Amino acid sequence: MRAKTDNVDAPGIARFAAQKRPVRTVWDSSTDEVRELVHYHSRLLQDLGNPGYRHSNKFRGIA
Repeated sequence: MRAKTDNVDAPGIARFAAQKRPVRTVWDSSTDEVRELVHYHSRLLQDLGNPGYRHSNKFRGIA
């Protein structure tokens, strides 16, 4: 099996990436507050030893 960066697929992948360019996210003070709350919540769950708690990478970008 060949990688998707071969000569046949590369132009299509480049075209897709150019068309689907995401809008830049602007971080403000409310984003910082949410980040702090998520971090605090995770620490509380870890410190309290919640047996149902499973660490997730869902908030990795903001935690």
